Amino acid sequence: MGPRRAARSGLMALALLCCMVGTFSQSTQKFNITKMLAGQPRFSVLREMLSSLGVAAEINGRKSVTLLAPANNVMRAFRTNNNKTDAIKITDLLRFHVLLTYFDIAELRALKTTNYTSVTTLLQTTGRASGNNGFVNIYSLKSRVKLYQKFIQQRYGRQEYEEFDEAETTDVEQQALLPSVRYPKLWMVKCQIGHEREASIGLMQKFMDMDMQGKPLLIKSAIALDHLKGYLYVESEKEAYVRESIRGMRVIFQREVKLVPIKEMTDVLSVEKKSVDIDTWVRVKNGVYKGDLAKVVDVDHVRQRATIKLIPRVDLQALALKMNEGSIKGSKDDAKNRPRPAPRFINVQELQDLKISIERKRDPNHAGEYFEFFDGMQFKDGYLYKGVSLKSIDSNGVLGLELAHVDTSERARIL
Repeated sequence: MGPRRAARSGLMALALLCCMVGTFSQSTQKFNITKMLAGQPRFSVLREMLSSLGVAAEINGRKSVTLLAPANNVMRAFRTNNNKTDAIKITDLLRFHVLLTYFDIAELRALKTTNYTSVTTLLQTTGRASGNNGFVNIYSLKSRVKLYQKFIQQRYGRQEYEEFDEAETTDVEQQALLPSVRYPKLWMVKCQIGHEREASIGLMQKFMDMDMQGKPLLIKSAIALDHLKGYLYVESEKEAYVRESIRGMRVIFQREVKLVPIKEMTDVLSVEKKSVDIDTWVRVKNGVYKGDLAKVVDVDHVRQRATIKLIPRVDLQALALKMNEGSIKGSKDDAKNRPRPAPRFINVQELQDLKISIERKRDPNHAGEYFEFFDGMQFKDGYLYKGVSLKSIDSNGVLGLELAHVDTSERARIL
């Protein structure tokens, strides 16, 4: 019989996303994986890498295999991000995508649904795969969900919790809740930038796999924070336990493990009483607008920046003098001693009367809407749009209705 190749299925390799699984077997004739992939343009990059690194010859020498085949877009992205990676490591990664067992669709559907099926890969034959690193675990999605539910139920189902009222606790009681030397330690672990969540989820999967094999990892939790790039946190008693848990995980750098000081542990997962988001009412904490009410119109939690909309405090007479004469007369001390301008809406006609140069243009950051720009400031409908740090605004206890009473000299407007 000639070579066989199964139809597409839903397998996925953990190392590279595989959008098609090709299954190849042989009885009396040898097959050529390079020629088979030649009829599949989507896998031309994989075909070239298998041939150039010698993995194709290893596959052709096998009696039966299942190839987990990443498409071109995945392989190109991988090569771009790993252009300095050792060729041996890349070759081993390709071997990891070659299962040394033949699977057709009927056999895939017949796999156990109550647990996973562990399959040997070509990587295991090199002798460089430590422990279980040379195996691929195949799961049914439904059974995987059931396993997660069972694991969570066993771990947390019998715990009882009491209601906790922070307002009724004393300082001593709250101090007792802080981490101490008796608690598990928190370790900062370096990983590939952009793969923080993947690393934490992979660590969780490894924890469950090892637990089901009776070899539990001695870690308590893994945490990936959206604003922290290139790192995740692992909770464990000892550094050795952390290093053992991350051993063999490709997106995590084992050499970069640092202890988080006890005093800083609470800052890692500190939660603000009220988060700042679009349409949140805030007060400015410093500067000319200290204490003024504003509304958040855009927020970037990664950069910890926000754009707020508020009633301007601009001294138009001083600004006109600055623009028309080149500078404002008086020393810096005089400028500090000048009273803070009253909040008032900006009127375009008034700016023109004072001969203040105005530029009207679209802002791509606000859906291409038109804004007025002058003296480095941005305005729309009389309001100032100002970029600020999230640390410079406070959202606790702020009511938006107060804006109606901010300006008594003009008709009050609601944002």
